[in-house]
Amino acid sequence: MGNILWVIGAGASKHLRIPLLNEFRHFFHEIWWRYENNRRDHEICNYVPAAIGIMGGHPDKNIEQLLSPSSDLTDDARNTLKNAIRRAFERRQIGSFARQTHAGNRTEGNKFDAYSRLICCMEDGDSIVSFNYDNAFEYVLSSINSSFQSLNLSELSQGERIALELACRDKWIPGDIHAVLTQYTMSYLPSPLFSTPAIGGGNKRISLIKLHGSINWFQSSTSGQIHVGEPSENRTPLLAYPEPSKPESQQPPLNNVMQAAVKTLNESRRIVIIGYSFPPSDSDEHPFVTKLLAAKDIKAIAAFDPVPSYGLRQAVTPERTFKVKFEDCFASKCADGKSMSEWVRGFRSMGDV
Repeated sequence: MGNILWVIGAGASKHLRIPLLNEFRHFFHEIWWRYENNRRDHEICNYVPAAIGIMGGHPDKNIEQLLSPSSDLTDDARNTLKNAIRRAFERRQIGSFARQTHAGNRTEGNKFDAYSRLICCMEDGDSIVSFNYDNAFEYVLSSINSSFQSLNLSELSQGERIALELACRDKWIPGDIHAVLTQYTMSYLPSPLFSTPAIGGGNKRISLIKLHGSINWFQSSTSGQIHVGEPSENRTPLLAYPEPSKPESQQPPLNNVMQAAVKTLNESRRIVIIGYSFPPSDSDEHPFVTKLLAAKDIKAIAAFDPVPSYGLRQAVTPERTFKVKFEDCFASKCADGKSMSEWVRGFRSMGDV
């Protein structure tokens, strides 16, 4: 049975209310106006209203275009947008993923079903390359193992933490796959880069490579390693922002993560792309994406996306492009008349390309 590289993009997080490139304008408005608690946060107050103003002055441009060096923004304005992105993502993640448990809201928890069931489709030796900052996959395995050290929960009260530990497994994870999920261990790559490199204790080991950093990654100023979990001496998450060439990803330690992703891509014969649209800022210069675009004729590649972009259509043949949302993949016969899990077994067992 062949190993699979799973490429995960922003479309796989959309149902968690994580924004796509053209949705940051609404995202900032929602973070500022919908949730009163956010307006008590010092950094939100410093950056998000200013970001709303910057984007309001450029209604024809998305966040990627505004962060481009060719835009007419000053460096200060670009830094304001980056800080707004970083802090708004933190608040969305901590708010949506954790505070809902304390409030007893099961609706949000159901949105983790697809992540849970996708992990159950993976086999020992599979890898995930994610373009996303969120840690939805980590939440699944942290929940099933009742071990939350890898999650940034620094703003939760003691009561919220207790509620999270007691209730999230039953609220977030489908009960029929609890036992399956305990068989997995998820390891960050490249492992020596991380002070806490793995989640879970099962014998099926899958690799997680987050190309553009993560909302729960913090670089140590002393060891240089990435600390996963609550911030220690450095409270600024390690992220590469949505701008052309992504300069943060060209510097240590994120350039090492990129190298691990390229190596994994080179070694993989089967690739499944979920929710990644090949945005223009990635297509021309991104070390991983350029190789992914060139792999069509030498690797077996499939994709799940409700509205395939031009870039995705260039990378994947029509017969292996399935027009379905990620959160719906496990609700019906979504691929060639088969369920996702049935289709994956067939894709994995096909002959070498």
